[in-house]
Amino acid sequence: MKKILFLITVLLPCSLLAQNNFNLNVQAKNVAAKAKMYLAYQENGAQQIATAQIEKDVFKFALKLIEPSFAVLILDPKGNVPAEEAFKKDAFRLFIEPSNVNVFFKDSVKFATLIGSKIQNEYIQYGNYTLPFDKQLYAVSQQFAKLNVIDNKDSIANNLKQQYVDIAQQRKNLIIQFFNDYPNSYVSLFMLNAEFGGDKMDVSVLEPLYNNLGKEVKNTGLGKYMGEQITANKFTSIGSIAPDFAQQSPEGKEIKLSDFKGKYVLLDFWASWCGPCRQENPAVVSAFQKFKNKNFTVLGVSLDNKKAAWVKAIADDGLAWAHVSSLNSFYGNEVVLYGIKSIPQNFLIGPDGKIIAKNLRGEELSRKLEEVLGK
Repeated sequence: MKKILFLITVLLPCSLLAQNNFNLNVQAKNVAAKAKMYLAYQENGAQQIATAQIEKDVFKFALKLIEPSFAVLILDPKGNVPAEEAFKKDAFRLFIEPSNVNVFFKDSVKFATLIGSKIQNEYIQYGNYTLPFDKQLYAVSQQFAKLNVIDNKDSIANNLKQQYVDIAQQRKNLIIQFFNDYPNSYVSLFMLNAEFGGDKMDVSVLEPLYNNLGKEVKNTGLGKYMGEQITANKFTSIGSIAPDFAQQSPEGKEIKLSDFKGKYVLLDFWASWCGPCRQENPAVVSAFQKFKNKNFTVLGVSLDNKKAAWVKAIADDGLAWAHVSSLNSFYGNEVVLYGIKSIPQNFLIGPDGKIIAKNLRGEELSRKLEEVLGK
């Protein structure tokens, strides 16, 4: 279930808006009497899962919602498996909002129809904008995968790559048109964040689209979160001076980012409990060993809250560079300053203190360092 919700989980501030009724009736045909249904959704930035048993061919959900949310209906036909297992077999994605909604399906909820939801109709319309291009992109990627191309300059491979780029650009243009056509839709807000937010945020693209959204959707939890992220990313965009900060090393020494001015510095946000971070650490170690004698170093910023686990991970992974942490998870001043909402994330900073690149992974990190430092 983590994989889906998962997709919708973000750190959002608690909302102070009034709660309103949401009633969902799911009418089912050809479903066993023991069937169970889950409704997985977000409320105040936290994952929620409501459960309903079938009664006279109907699953009933009655909730209090503060604002709209992306959700997933998950059918457990026999009523005996966890939600995350049921999701792999039969699920229906939808948007929910304070209203009365009816869903109908036969045999499988995957092919359900929904009546009574303006926001779901807008979600369907978004799919009408994007689905043709998604199918084309998938077809091109499948063609490329079948090629046994050693030389990237191969004409067939290059043609497929160009097709992919062209289709992706057409898709981007059309979804921007959707956002402009539906500025007051929560779907626009949600999909704007999905398409242009996150680690690879381009403020020059995202901000004008966000500014065009209606006041009501921008005042939702997700809307406020996106506004905060845009502001944070303005200060950490490529070409900007990296914001300075001071934090404690494991030995209790104060270390400032500005202490490294004159060097190329990889500012690396990670944590001992973060699996993807630990998987990425060998690539950072390799880059450090290769370029440490070329005016390059790393400053690790941990989002741990337990010192022992942090120190052990440094030793276990062989991270032989400077480290700092507030031991305050996502709430450390330096973490907030850089707008970090997920890890791993990193920033490559030049000797002049300006950000050169962001979120370099694996071989991409070494290639970028070769570009600026030489092989």
